[in-house]
Amino acid sequence: MSSDPVFEEIPRPSNRVPVLGDALHLDAEHPTQAMMDLADELGPIYHLVTPGHDMVVVSGGEIAQECLDETRFEKNISPELVAMREVVGDAIFTSWTQEPAWKKAHNILLPAFAPQAIKGYTEKMADIADQLVMKWARLNPGDPVDVVTDMTKLTFDTICLVCFSYRPGSFYRHDMPPIVVALEEVIAECVNRPSRLPGQDIYEAIKGRSEYKKNISYLNDLADSIISERISSAEVGSKGDVLDLMLTEADKDSGEKLDRLSIRHQMLTFLAAGYDTTSGMLMWTVYYLLKNPDALAKCYQEVDEVFGDDLSTLPSPAQISKLQYLLASMKEALRLWPVGTGFQVRPLADEVLGGKYRVKKGQTIQILTPKLQRDPEIFPAPEAFDPDRFTPELEASRPPWAWMPFGSGQRACIGRHFSFFESQLLLGLILQRFRLLDSFDYQLDIKDFFSIKPHGLKITVAPREGREGATLSGMRSAATTETSKDAASTKPAPAVSAYGEGNPLLVLFGSNLGTSERIASEIAEDGRARGFTVTVGELNAYTDNLPTDGLVVICTSSYNGNPPDNAVEFHKWLGSGLSADTLDGVRYTVFGAGDRVWASTFQKVPEEVDRLLRAAGAEPFAERGAADASDDFDGMFRDWYSGFWKQAGDTLGLAPQADVQTDINRYEFSSTGQRLHASFFASLEATPYRVVENRELLTRVAQSGPIGRSTRHIEFQLPEGVGYRTGDHIAVLPRNAAELVGRAAALAELDLDEIVEIRANTGAPSHLPLDTPFVVSELLSARVELQAPLTRAQIKILAEFATDPDEQRALADLAADGEENVARYRKEILFKRVSLLDMVQRYPSIDVPLNTCLELLPGLAPRYYSISSSPTVAPDRCSITVGALREPARNGNGIFSGTSSNFLARTEPGAMVPGFIRPPGLPFEVPQDPTTPMIMIATGTGLSPFRGFLQERAAQGRTATCGPALLLYGCRTPDSDFIYEDEFRAFEADGVVEIITAYSRPASGPGQRVQDCVRAQGERILDLMGRGGVTYICGGAGTVAPALRDAYAEIYAQHAGVSAEDGVAWLEQQRADNRYLEDVWAAH
Repeated sequence: MSSDPVFEEIPRPSNRVPVLGDALHLDAEHPTQAMMDLADELGPIYHLVTPGHDMVVVSGGEIAQECLDETRFEKNISPELVAMREVVGDAIFTSWTQEPAWKKAHNILLPAFAPQAIKGYTEKMADIADQLVMKWARLNPGDPVDVVTDMTKLTFDTICLVCFSYRPGSFYRHDMPPIVVALEEVIAECVNRPSRLPGQDIYEAIKGRSEYKKNISYLNDLADSIISERISSAEVGSKGDVLDLMLTEADKDSGEKLDRLSIRHQMLTFLAAGYDTTSGMLMWTVYYLLKNPDALAKCYQEVDEVFGDDLSTLPSPAQISKLQYLLASMKEALRLWPVGTGFQVRPLADEVLGGKYRVKKGQTIQILTPKLQRDPEIFPAPEAFDPDRFTPELEASRPPWAWMPFGSGQRACIGRHFSFFESQLLLGLILQRFRLLDSFDYQLDIKDFFSIKPHGLKITVAPREGREGATLSGMRSAATTETSKDAASTKPAPAVSAYGEGNPLLVLFGSNLGTSERIASEIAEDGRARGFTVTVGELNAYTDNLPTDGLVVICTSSYNGNPPDNAVEFHKWLGSGLSADTLDGVRYTVFGAGDRVWASTFQKVPEEVDRLLRAAGAEPFAERGAADASDDFDGMFRDWYSGFWKQAGDTLGLAPQADVQTDINRYEFSSTGQRLHASFFASLEATPYRVVENRELLTRVAQSGPIGRSTRHIEFQLPEGVGYRTGDHIAVLPRNAAELVGRAAALAELDLDEIVEIRANTGAPSHLPLDTPFVVSELLSARVELQAPLTRAQIKILAEFATDPDEQRALADLAADGEENVARYRKEILFKRVSLLDMVQRYPSIDVPLNTCLELLPGLAPRYYSISSSPTVAPDRCSITVGALREPARNGNGIFSGTSSNFLARTEPGAMVPGFIRPPGLPFEVPQDPTTPMIMIATGTGLSPFRGFLQERAAQGRTATCGPALLLYGCRTPDSDFIYEDEFRAFEADGVVEIITAYSRPASGPGQRVQDCVRAQGERILDLMGRGGVTYICGGAGTVAPALRDAYAEIYAQHAGVSAEDGVAWLEQQRADNRYLEDVWAAH
């Protein structure tokens, strides 16, 4: 028997507060570590709300694995990156995956970051590395080395030179170049802005705002000048850098090139993102090697073995790639501290994670990589630094989620291989020359801002023994062909040339980045040495033309699931529905190059080629091989290649030969210690209440027209120490709707993000935040009423600021004395709820100063609601019932939405709402004596307190005999408007209450009001009153309350045989004796 899945609420930190949300759980200096601590406390998934952020944080492997599924999730652009779009537009790092700009830029730029292309940058990388090495070599013994500054300069200058042939000259100045300063200030503003709190870092915020546009202009001008200089010169296409690529290459899909604006955006993206992550990895690697001498010693040994002691020669790319233990050390450093907090994804549709946690479409999900990468099941003793964790065998055995410092999928960092190669080269050169000394016994101090780095890391260096003079000898020469003797001598001598007996060997490749072409070339070269007749070509050239003599080797890749450009036609042909015997006699094998970072399309094309060849009758002579560029690519290829020639020979019937031997060649966050609106809330004794439930009660109402009716049941978790009694009120402090706030700011020409300060000219108390910096959006959202109807006195003030004589006269008439003018004011302004915003729009000539506007806007008052629950059910929770007011505006302009009711209606569970609890001012409560009869009369949401009454009376009935309870309830229709009907009918079935209903709009027959029920039940009501009963009224003060008073006086006069005046006097006595109690509200 199957059962419906049981879903659980995603865990969340305790004591969420307004505005700040869960921010108090985050250490301002170390937010990432605080998030990791929360993961320890709350588990592998939790919900975190902070200023500017609402995210689900995932730190468990199984759930993270789900989030890597690109058919269900896509990269999320965080608020910080959205802010960065002001600087870099829809560049490769800040664009959404579905934006055409991302795919175009990705297709064009990807070849520049292929392994072969990166190796071509070796000399330029070494150029900048030489500058750092020479700086360190010239230091006096014991001089401190500022690792943070030097690594930042190195990686920034490297990006500039390799990508744009531009030299900032960072090592030739004591401070940072202006471009770095501008970038860092712009990044700081974009990172801080989404989570900035009013009153936080005021000076820095204002300074950043004033400098922001200047910095952007400077960066734009510099990038544009580099582009213009290249275009105007005769060097376009000759530099071999990324700028050349962007200027000359077209997107293979659209055929379009990048325009100049896009090129500028890509340049600034590489500058902003490229240097920070690589410098961070270098800093962490230096730190961990310093603190782990055994690992450092192994790195020295490896560098000496691979680079040797000849400091005058530039290591070759092959030598750099051999620094595998150094690479493992960098990977282990990134495991412990990836440069960022992680990366974000969002579901493409509503999803369920871990089989029990529901997340909505578009919900931000933060993959907390520093915590994921410390999983003790995957990494025993996870806090220990151990590069041996990254042997090829161990890496291959781990799930993809276990190590993701560069992200995952098609949106993983495009420059990860660039970063590793640059770092291997630099650290190799440093270790070849210097001893690294922890002379200051550096104690880790993590700086956690846009990236995570060891703050203030300083060391000393000393030349390695016997290499002092060489270290100072200046620039090195590039390796000549003769310096490759070692590599050449280790390469196996060619096999007997007669081995292949001249058999044909066709080696085909499909390659955009050159990797598959390089593999094909190696196979072809070895084939020639073994006596085969070798032909090499692109796959497209052999569409419908595969030979049946000899062997065919296909080396190809996938690019986001598509074949490489020079394999598109071949792939189409294979997939065109070839018959099962089309390729009879073709003997082939396939080797696939790929990158598991793009998990959803890894090996997709090689797998399809292999499958389609088999389906068309071709016969494989060796199983398909595959290698992952994110892993030990060369090792995977060698494993497959080790048996290749034997399989080829066996297929062709050649004599056995020896096996071929191969050459194994993403916040600085500071708290002010203050809470927004703290003094205002304190003056009202308000505390934050967490919403735990917010559900619709009118589920049976058929909604029609543009305005749907809504009545909400809202439940709050009360803070510790806060209690209530049945019948109490809860007052909430609402917020104006965002659309209303935006309208007010536009009319006043205010920037919602602007920080202002209000000073009082008198000593009178004020609802405004005085003498403190305050953000405009919060001032308009939480401190002033924006929909209050204007008073006549306020209209008179507005008239003084109207510059148009006709408008001034009209305003003055509305504010004038006299019965006719007052009546007009009531009809045109008061009844129609014409606010200050409405009036300013209606009379455009009103030019009222901001300080006068503040004086005219009253304070946003608390709204009181009857509590609809009893503490006998749950003492730490209370509920209210809210009818959301939405109706056509009486002034004819759109829809009027009640401020508080709609604020509460749109408040999600988990949000914090400031409020306080008060008694109603009269004993509107369940009688202490349970035998006392109760008569309860309500209309609409006025039923809410009686839900709590009956909960309490039911609790009394468990230990005592209760008196009768009668409920008269009025609502519109019998089949849809009776809120909480199931609960009340259950009370009735249990004998707690008798219910009599009055439906004003029944499907048939005349309607009834509750006063009609009072008259019909007069004798019974008077009997209960005569037995000491108490009547409770809850409904509208303008209509329901007076109608019921009339009905009560009337039934008494009728049954007692007295005058109407005596009936009224009897009622007044009941009211004086607190036996006729009203908890009513004014009409809207």
